[in-house]
Parts: sequence; C-alpha cells; structure tokens
Amino acid sequence: MKLGMPTLLELDTLDRNIEMCESLGNDFLEINMNLPMYQTLSRENFPKDSLIFYTFHLPEDLDIAHFHDQIRKTYWGIIDDTLALMSKIGSTKLNMHLSRGIFFTLPHEKVFLYEKYHDQYCANIQAFADEFEAKLSERNIILCVENTGNFYIPFIQDALRILLKKDHIRLTWDIGHDFKNGQTDGMFLKNHLEKLSHMHVHDATSKEDHMELSKGNIDIPSFKDLSKRLDLDMVIETKTVDALVASARTFRDI
Repeated sequence: MKLGMPTLLELDTLDRNIEMCESLGNDFLEINMNLPMYQTLSRENFPKDSLIFYTFHLPEDLDIAHFHDQIRKTYWGIIDDTLALMSKIGSTKLNMHLSRGIFFTLPHEKVFLYEKYHDQYCANIQAFADEFEAKLSERNIILCVENTGNFYIPFIQDALRILLKKDHIRLTWDIGHDFKNGQTDGMFLKNHLEKLSHMHVHDATSKEDHMELSKGNIDIPSFKDLSKRLDLDMVIETKTVDALVASARTFRDI
C-alpha cells in the first residue's frame, strides 16, 4: 500500500505541494489537472532528486465519449499528451471520471443522451478502449476510472464493462463519493475488486464529503484493511492543509 496526497489550492505551486508531500512522509503526489498551473507541465517541472512519485487526475469535465468528433478527439489528445509526460517522469497511474453527458429535461422525465443514443455511446467507449489500451500498455501506465456517484447508472455500467475488459484500465474507489451517494457505487465496485487499483480516502456523511478523517461516518479502518489486502495506492483526498495533516496522522494511527 502506498499513501499519497492531492495538489491543494492553498499550495499554489507544484514545488510547495511536493515539499508538503515529502514532509508528511507520503509516497506520492496526485497532480490535479483541473488547476491552471498544471495544464502545461514538462519534465523540467519535476525535481530529479525528489523522494516521491506522481499520479495524475485528468480534468473532470473531460468526456471520452462526446458525440462531436472534433471535441472527442481533442479530449483524447489531452490524454495522449498526459501519457507522454507521465512516461517521461516514470508515472504509472492516471485517474479519470466517466461523464454522464448532456441530458434533456422533458415535462415528466430527464433523458440522458448517452442512454437515448446508447449504441453510439458504447461505440465511442469501445473505440477509446481499443485505441488507448495499446498506448497504456506501451508506457506501462494504468488508467483508473473513478466513481462519482454514477456507477449505478446502466449506461455507465455498460461503459465500465467495455473499459474493464482491457488489462490497463482499472478502477478507483472514491469512498467519500460512494458514501455520500448512498453507497450505490460500492455495489459495482465490490463485484469488481480484481480490477481495483486506486482509492481516494476522505470522510463523509450523507450530505458532505471530502471531510477530515474521523469527522464523518465512514468505517475508515475497513477500507485501510482492504487497501492493504489488495496493495492499492491511496490518496487522502481532503482539500485543506490542516485537514490533510490531521487526516494523515489519524490514518497512520488506525
């Protein structure tokens, strides 16, 4: 089991995040590519004498199945560029979300376009899986799909089944997202533990997540045990310096 932290808003440079990660005794830093300062990183941004390694989190609005060919290919190009950088610095794990896509609100129902045009959606997912399995394999990188309270949706599950047939596409279990959304993601994840590679750890209630460990209602020790048993990488995904420091201490004392 390896323990990591996310890049934080309070620490507005990569160097400051690396310094904190090392001071906590963590093994790795997850680079959140939603933030503007991490859009154009190069090999030179990463110190060669650092004791930690790096994982990456793709922008959350990235949609690998978008119906517009040019937009979809642009998103795929962002992943290509990220894989190239990861290969240069020896990073081997990339995290992403699966988008629910656009929905239309009708008088009596909400219609998701990925459900309405299911065949085209699945065809785009299959094309992505086929193309990127080769690229991931070549660079020895694992792409992990993270639950965001959406793994109960039938068309998302169909996409996951397509993706998980590939050796280099696996799963991230975000335990806070799962708990806040009634643990509906966990049902799918528990049935695919053999594909689990990564975990995001933060406490939660039914109304709030990304809480400091011990401040919510999640059985954190059970997930620590699971992570040890499956040899997962774990990110303590609290969002402030104080919460992260306290959570890292709590986690190690469990």
